[in-house]
Amino acid sequence: MWRVTIYRCAGLLIASPLQLAAPTVSPKLGVVPDVEVVDGGERVVPHERPSSEVVAERVVNGDAWYTFGRRGDVVVGRFYGLADFEIETAGMDGAMWRVTFHLVPGMPIELIAILITGTVVAYLLSADGRLVLHASAVEVGGRSLAFVGQSGQGKTTMATLICADGYPLVADDLLPVSPNGGEIMSVPVGTELRVREKVEALLEWFDPGTARRLTVDERRAVAAKTTTAPELPLASIVVPWPDRDADAVDARRLGAGEAAMTLARCQRVEGWSSAAVLRAQFDAISAVVASVPVLVMHVPWGPPFRKTLAREVLLAAGLAPAA
Repeated sequence: MWRVTIYRCAGLLIASPLQLAAPTVSPKLGVVPDVEVVDGGERVVPHERPSSEVVAERVVNGDAWYTFGRRGDVVVGRFYGLADFEIETAGMDGAMWRVTFHLVPGMPIELIAILITGTVVAYLLSADGRLVLHASAVEVGGRSLAFVGQSGQGKTTMATLICADGYPLVADDLLPVSPNGGEIMSVPVGTELRVREKVEALLEWFDPGTARRLTVDERRAVAAKTTTAPELPLASIVVPWPDRDADAVDARRLGAGEAAMTLARCQRVEGWSSAAVLRAQFDAISAVVASVPVLVMHVPWGPPFRKTLAREVLLAAGLAPAA
């Protein structure tokens, strides 16, 4: 039997037999995790939807990458060719989820840990009415600066540039945000940055003692310094526009309508069918664009990247770099 550890990820306590890239939590008497991860054993995952009642689905160029489908009281998250996740409410008061995973035979189990702290957590939060952006974020002066966009748009690269300059990591790949009074709050996720091979030279900018590893999905991960805050006010949102021909960082603030459309396209889980979820997302996005600047930022792109780029980005985002 595997040892179960409790992790904190995106504001959730997750009891998992797998090692997750998230801070661990010392178990205390009476503390009940929000999510219980269970190994359901290997099984073949057919290339068909898990149910005719589709809850959410991502389709790229006509091919479905994942589908969440309802089967009675259970929602099955199917990642084609990789795994099934059976999601059900487990707590007596309906406050806890049980997530049972079934890995496709021959696939590395480390992929399950990546999916749990990524798409599965984003699904749980979104289904519960939270807005989860497809974003990476860093802490600057007690607030968070988020980089949003589609896959491959430079979100992690931008966060890596800033973290390599000494700023703490808030999140990589997903960022839960929610209105709280007059502010929009962001919740930290994870403890490492996972960069693509073509920009791995950025990892050499970190202190020599910073832990690095090659992930199962062939990314280069670095254990960046992370924020210690349980949540942070969201200062600004940047849509990076990598530009190899640009000489300087150039930022343009979007109007409310364009900003709302941009954020609607940059949610971590796509293709929702639930009217309640779509309404919650619309309301949250409206609150965000009403109080947080959303900028399109053209960034001189590498490799190589110039050493001053992190500070230029912060200035363009309206944030004062540390002395």
